Amino acid sequence: AVDYSPQMIRRAKEKLSDPRVTFLCTDTVDVGEQDFDCAVIYGAFPHFENRGSIIRHMYRILSPGGRLMICHSECRKNINAGHGENIPAEITIPLPTGYILKKSLEDYFSVDIVVDTDKLYVVSGIKN
Repeated sequence: AVDYSPQMIRRAKEKLSDPRVTFLCTDTVDVGEQDFDCAVIYGAFPHFENRGSIIRHMYRILSPGGRLMICHSECRKNINAGHGENIPAEITIPLPTGYILKKSLEDYFSVDIVVDTDKLYVVSGIKN
């Protein structure tokens, strides 16, 4: 489990005590070649400046057959509204439609989940 925030790592450890999980407090881009089974970008995708780079990085650190999931607990419209006019562009970039994100992932992942509704945003696939 990787997160940049020590508080989020602490909370994750409180919620999950599984000896198969190692917790790393670091920036995801600083994680070298690994064999992660799953990478979940939860609530953070609007903050990645170079999305192509992060997608390629997720591909490199996932094991064969590993899953990438990009999701938010709210819909794209709400996420983009909350990351709108009052926040500088260098801090946040609007979420694309689920279809556009699916197309961006397809060179690296077999996308099998696209949910872009008025309640939820999830795009996920298995490493090719």
